Amino acid sequence: MMGAMGGDSPQGIVHYEQAVQTSKQGGDLRAQARSLVELARLQSKLRNRPAATKCWEEALNIRRLYGDQSAVKTCLTELCTLHEQIDDFGLTVELAHELREVAAATRDGEREAVAWSMIARGEAGSGNLGQAEEALVNCIAKCGEIEGSEVADLLTADSHDKLGQLLRVQGRHEEADREEAEAQRVKRQAGLNVVSEKEVKINGERPHRSA
Repeated sequence: MMGAMGGDSPQGIVHYEQAVQTSKQGGDLRAQARSLVELARLQSKLRNRPAATKCWEEALNIRRLYGDQSAVKTCLTELCTLHEQIDDFGLTVELAHELREVAAATRDGEREAVAWSMIARGEAGSGNLGQAEEALVNCIAKCGEIEGSEVADLLTADSHDKLGQLLRVQGRHEEADREEAEAQRVKRQAGLNVVSEKEVKINGERPHRSA
C-alpha cells in the first residue's frame, strides 16, 4: 500500500505525518503510536536521526500511558540504538536500564540480556570500565538462564569478547585470554557465523548458524 503513497521517500513521511495528526485529532492513542513508529522507522531509513528519535520518544510516552509493555520495550531498544549511534552514552545507559527493568518485569530474558549489553556499551563509551565489566558479566549470567536461544548464544559470545577487550585494556591479560577463548568456544559450540549483537534484529531476524 505504501508504494503508491511514497514508500521510503519524503512522500511516505507526509503520509505518516498526516496519519499521526488524524489519529491525534480523533483521540486514538494506539493508532497515533503506531503511526509514529512507522514514521520513526522511515525517518531512520532516510537517515534523519533527530526526527526518528523524536518520533520514538513520542511513541514511547504514549505507550507508557496505556501500558503496552511489549511496545515500550521496542521503543526503548530503538532509542538506545539511536543514542549510542550519536555517542550519547549517558542517555543510552539510562534508557537501557529502563529497558532492563521492563524486560525483567515481563520475564523477557532475551531483551533483558540485550539491555545489559547496551548498558555495557554505554558505560564503556563513557569510560566507566568497571560498570561496563559488571554489565557484561550480568549479560552473560542472564544468557545462561535462557535455553535454546540464538540471541542468547550470540550475546554470550559477544560479551565474552567485549569483556576480554576491557580486561586487556586494564592490563589483565590472563583474564582477557580466558574470556576470548571462551568467546571462541561459545561460537564454535553454537555454530555462529556472526560476531556482534548489532547484527541481530531483535524484533525479527535471527543470527545465522553454520550448517
